[in-house]
Amino acid sequence: MTRDRYTIVVVDQTAGATFTLTRTPIGTTIDGTRQDGHAMPGSEALAILHDITVDQQLQSMEASL
Repeated sequence: MTRDRYTIVVVDQTAGATFTLTRTPIGTTIDGTRQDGHAMPGSEALAILHDITVDQQLQSMEASL
């Protein structure tokens, strides 16, 4: 079964932020929110996630859906 749209939320306490990964039929987006409430666009969120391979995380999470 293939899902057309889903959202994965990752809370990274080390980075002090919450990241939202959304996959749709059009593509994948990422954004984030820091603990101080600052909303991060995709480029900033990816910079903070430099040590996490997003594709590996998505594949792992997709496998568990």
